Amino acid sequence: MGAQPAGPRGIEREKQIAAEAAAELVEDGMIVGLGTGSTVAFLLPALARRSLNIVCAATSPRTEHAARELGLRIEDVASIDRFDITIDGADQVAPDGWLVKGGGGAHTREKIVAGAAERFVVIVDSTKPVQALHSPIPLELLSFGVRATMRRVAPASLRDVPLSPDGGVIADYHG
Repeated sequence: MGAQPAGPRGIEREKQIAAEAAAELVEDGMIVGLGTGSTVAFLLPALARRSLNIVCAATSPRTEHAARELGLRIEDVASIDRFDITIDGADQVAPDGWLVKGGGGAHTREKIVAGAAERFVVIVDSTKPVQALHSPIPLELLSFGVRATMRRVAPASLRDVPLSPDGGVIADYHG
């Protein structure tokens, strides 16, 4: 489906171009949801350069910190009931529009912020489009009862990574 990868520098350039195009969709006065990940890292400076009067909420502490460092106004997601636009990356994008997200571990937060948005914009490079979604599919699970949950979602494996920002365990579904 997508173009052949252009090498590491080419992919980074694709992420930058996609992020800059997405930043152009943001208008003065908007409430903006900010996703998490390597492509969103290119979005933040592009938004900051525009010097718009916007309010942002981030899906991860890493994104929040980076946005604040660039001078973007960040509010707590708890104080926002809807977003004009949310911009985030994806791990896989199928032709029918289905996405795999959450490879970076901010699963629940990303889905809440995307679901509260009037417009959800996904920015990806040419390595992300796929003919069909495939495993591994990232999962965020409650720590409570994780063994029983893992048995129910099998075949799956726990990742050896830090907990999600909300204390969730990160796993991968392999079915």
